Amino acid sequence: MKRYFLLIAAAAFAFMACNKENNAPEPEAEASEYYDYQTLQIPSGTDKIFISYQTVSGQEKVAALNVTPKATKAEGKNAEPFGTVNLLVKSSEKNAKYSVYYMFANGKKVNLSENVISHVGTKAATKATDVSYTLNEPATYTSTDEAISYYHSSGSVMFEDSWPKGEREKAYDTDFNDVVIDYDLEATIVPDWLLESQGWREQLKVCIHVRAVGSKDPARVGLILEGFNTNNVESIDEYKTLDSWQNTHGNLPSWTDNTVAGELTYHYETNPVRPVIEVSKLDLFNNASRGAGTEEYTRIDDNGASHKTVFNLKINNYKPMDETQFYADLKDITYPTTFAQMQGQNYYNVIPGYVNVDGGLFTYTVIYHLKDRAKMSAAEKQAVIDNVISTVMTSTNQNFYVITSDWRPVHLKGYTPGDIVVRGASETYKAKYDKIVAKNADKLDPTTAYAGKDGEVWGVKCPTLTKHVWNKLYFSQAYPHFWDFVKSNGTTDTDWYEKDIDGKYLVCWW
Repeated sequence: MKRYFLLIAAAAFAFMACNKENNAPEPEAEASEYYDYQTLQIPSGTDKIFISYQTVSGQEKVAALNVTPKATKAEGKNAEPFGTVNLLVKSSEKNAKYSVYYMFANGKKVNLSENVISHVGTKAATKATDVSYTLNEPATYTSTDEAISYYHSSGSVMFEDSWPKGEREKAYDTDFNDVVIDYDLEATIVPDWLLESQGWREQLKVCIHVRAVGSKDPARVGLILEGFNTNNVESIDEYKTLDSWQNTHGNLPSWTDNTVAGELTYHYETNPVRPVIEVSKLDLFNNASRGAGTEEYTRIDDNGASHKTVFNLKINNYKPMDETQFYADLKDITYPTTFAQMQGQNYYNVIPGYVNVDGGLFTYTVIYHLKDRAKMSAAEKQAVIDNVISTVMTSTNQNFYVITSDWRPVHLKGYTPGDIVVRGASETYKAKYDKIVAKNADKLDPTTAYAGKDGEVWGVKCPTLTKHVWNKLYFSQAYPHFWDFVKSNGTTDTDWYEKDIDGKYLVCWW
């Protein structure tokens, strides 16, 4: 899964020359230089971004720019290694296009923006910038198809389900794999000049992929889209599939179709500016009696090959242990658990040798189709765009959480629980949170939600695909600088997710 960010600004208009003899106003001259601004949200440890574009002669040109992202800190939320860079791109052509990307630690290219058009800002640059670049010999932008912009943000979220228990209590084992999800948000935006014919394409798409469930306690995992205004939404579609809903990888087994993918996996628009997307029945991923480890299904991979499997390979030991999934010396560990003790568990995708690499992931996709902006005023049009882009591109607008079997709402540091009452519940998540906080004031930070007095957090959001650890191992054994980052309030070790990693403690790629 890749992490993308896109930004496209409104078009600048050239005025036609008028006849001076008719006392018409003087024509505004075409600008000799055009400007495009982007605020890019990227992993804090990134030191370079790359601008690529095609020249008039048809050559692909790439320029590397040194950057130092400013770490994102808002409302006490600091367990997120994201930062921002303000980029200014200049061009002599009104409709030049370019793309921006960075290279992740594993060598993977991750796009930040694609086909951005430098057709705004006909006057001198006035906005603050961290880095700038001038396009040389840019190609002219002509394709109306490519004018449609796609804004992406993706990553992984990992949870401890023990809140409010902290490091002085055994339940707080800090393996951060009680629930692991991968997520992807995509906004599709059409420029004003195409709204009449293409405006129907505009939407916000949210995907949640359930990667691992390393505990018996989690019941639900969800996402609150903070500030996303559903008053701008015309209709909503949802899909419950094996991997991407657009790329068929096979059919879900009946136990997921009838339970996990049943009516309790749902989206809630109770609060129009805090919509909720939620996957339920997570306990069934580890339930031997409900089919997770016994009902076979077939997944078709991207190459067209078929793989017969069950969701949880560890239940009933569906296949022999695959020793290629882990380091050989993992068998020799004694702290904080032993290899044999790990093998005695049957949790989903956290047991060495039993990650369902060929099985695919349960995926919940919700698509919010936007109202027709062609009929809106200029200010209304821009407000809708700004709201959707902010939902996708601002990490702190994405409020992930887990609900346990006893209705404890577990969020990342600094985030407020939802104000919804779900089916089967007698109170809102926020009301449940307030009761738990009142009973545990001695161990929780009174000024910041989901922060312990000893520096604990119960969730972490990671840039791009970040591996989780094997069951009952410490997250810090794999990522030794993680706690330095958290307990410094995000001021140090912002690159913890790629620095001095010990792969022995991490799961294989899935």
